[in-house]
Amino acid sequence: MPRYLLISLCALIVLAACDPLAPDPTEVALQRAARQPTATPILPTAVPSLTPTITPTPTATPTATPTFPPTPTPFVCDEPSGQTVELSFFSARAQQTLPYRVYLPPCYAQTQRRYPFVILLHGQGGDHRDWTAIGVQHAYERALRAGGVPPMILVMPSGGALADETRFAESRSWAEVILEELLPAIERDFCTWNAREGRAIGGFSRGAFWALYIAFRYPELFSAVGAHSPALYEDNAPPDANPLFLARTVAFPLGAQPRLWLDIGEQDDLLPTVAQFAQTLIERGVVFTFTRYPLGAHDIAYWTEHAADYLVFYGQLWSHDVRDLPSCLE
Repeated sequence: MPRYLLISLCALIVLAACDPLAPDPTEVALQRAARQPTATPILPTAVPSLTPTITPTPTATPTATPTFPPTPTPFVCDEPSGQTVELSFFSARAQQTLPYRVYLPPCYAQTQRRYPFVILLHGQGGDHRDWTAIGVQHAYERALRAGGVPPMILVMPSGGALADETRFAESRSWAEVILEELLPAIERDFCTWNAREGRAIGGFSRGAFWALYIAFRYPELFSAVGAHSPALYEDNAPPDANPLFLARTVAFPLGAQPRLWLDIGEQDDLLPTVAQFAQTLIERGVVFTFTRYPLGAHDIAYWTEHAADYLVFYGQLWSHDVRDLPSCLE
């Protein structure tokens, strides 16, 4: 191309660019772009926002408080001591009037309950005052205040001359007087627990002889029997009435053996015979408690020393709560 033509062409281009009426290149570009097919915009896929699940805090189900029946108000006795009454009855078997003492525990009349009771027998030549002489009432009240014994009645009869004898013919023994005359009078005149479970019997020396005789011959009547320094001799009663010999043949009915207590002091002259008696019981399979105290002779000092021990034994299975006793109104 001639040089002058090339210069003319460039001049025209420059003038066109500088022409104020020429179209705006930017606008032209936009018009061209507007004529292009519209592309569907690709937008980012929105991840749905998950509403957090709130796990509720477990609520503890309250444990129901167990309900119990109201505890009965304990019976409170405001009497400081019991009462000892002097009585007597005419015995057709002994053909004489026999006195006896009955100790009633504190609040006996107030409670209106049937009390268990113990018949306590005296020794040779003694009477109904002997157990008082060894301080049994005072020993009982001390033990009661300390919670060592349950509420119970103490019966202390006098056997007169009949208690010193060993006559068994014609139902005229001291045992028959106790069982056929004294016992019914006690259970009639006092609010007592009139069943084997509510009765006990015991004695010292000659009285222990009688308690053992009754235990072996009438086991269905008393639940507990105590023999304290028992006067056991081979010749003081016929073999069929002497506990020393009865021990060789005794056979208690099933479940009918009374609880049996035997004790003696080491200085007691009767120890050899009592030890022999205890050995016979062991050989016969009789269950009993045998206590040989290291000190003690056959005298009132020994029995006084151990009166509280005897009372604990008698009341061992009886309730200490007077409310557990049968009602006297029934």
